[in-house]
Amino acid sequence: MAEYKYLFSPIKLGPVILKNRIVCAGHTNGFQDPVTFLSNERTLRYFEEKARGGASLIVLPLSSVDETSDYFPLTAFGLWTDDVIPGIKEIVDVVHSNDCKIFGAPGHPGVHSGCDVTLDSVPRDASQLPTVEQPFVISKEMSREEIGEIEDKFVVASLRLVKAGVDGIELLLGHGKLLWNFISRVTNKRIDEYGGSLENRCRFAMEIIDKIRQAIGKDTALGVRLLAFELEPDGITVDESAEIAQMLEATGNLDYMGLVLSSFRSVHIEGAPYYANFEPGWSGEYSRKIKAAVELPVSVAGRINDPGIADKMIADGQCDFVYLCRTVIADPHFARKALEGREEDICPCITCN
Repeated sequence: MAEYKYLFSPIKLGPVILKNRIVCAGHTNGFQDPVTFLSNERTLRYFEEKARGGASLIVLPLSSVDETSDYFPLTAFGLWTDDVIPGIKEIVDVVHSNDCKIFGAPGHPGVHSGCDVTLDSVPRDASQLPTVEQPFVISKEMSREEIGEIEDKFVVASLRLVKAGVDGIELLLGHGKLLWNFISRVTNKRIDEYGGSLENRCRFAMEIIDKIRQAIGKDTALGVRLLAFELEPDGITVDESAEIAQMLEATGNLDYMGLVLSSFRSVHIEGAPYYANFEPGWSGEYSRKIKAAVELPVSVAGRINDPGIADKMIADGQCDFVYLCRTVIADPHFARKALEGREEDICPCITCN
């Protein structure tokens, strides 16, 4: 039986104590109703099984705060309506009953939006640019008024999640979604106070973080998942991400920081199976530098498909806890089997996508 010195020790994320260092990362499963964007029985049972599997925390799918911009066909929760609260509360209750915490993830797809491609219904983004995600669409640059409107929608959506009973709120600053496209110089060509310098490009995200913290108080955890390396020409480097991490930490609003790698434009590098020959745990060398730059607990994701690798990454100072996505799709009981010494029973993620 393997011994894990770190993986099954508790960790504190602000007001939330996790029983171990294994987190089921937020990911779109498409199980929510594609018309109402509400939870259903399949959604509930999916998260119940995840909670039974022994992880300490489940993060719900990134879900739009804006009724005009959804993630269809990868349907998530419609956080723009109070109708979503009962279904999420049901999920929260079943997750809590299995000794697991749960965070909500309000977001905005930006150019990833599934809105109709008409003159008055195009994706809104940091700048008016042709998009890789939708090659026949030129996104609409958001006005200052629209920026304020979306910031307020993030706050209201977060309060809906808190009303449903979640233990924390997690914001995604990465993967080519709206908040990241303001931060990236590849997608932000603005000449106002939301463009230009790194500080200006981070302004939109920082304002949202500040408003959410003021609204939810200190009893609910608040964290971000930050893109550690954009992996594309003229993209954000690891050094710049470390600088962003320090700026975010300095606000005093965050309880933890998760890291992701690549944007939609560079998914051919990060996403398996294209580069499935990357060593398991390869992402840890990117997180090490950002972890060294901040005091907040730091997590990372990226082909962590073995409990021994996860424990070693923590021991080596690459991260404080790990986010698992496809690993716990392949086997939602990954954590429980490792804890019980049944590693040979784990159904491994083979990185086939």
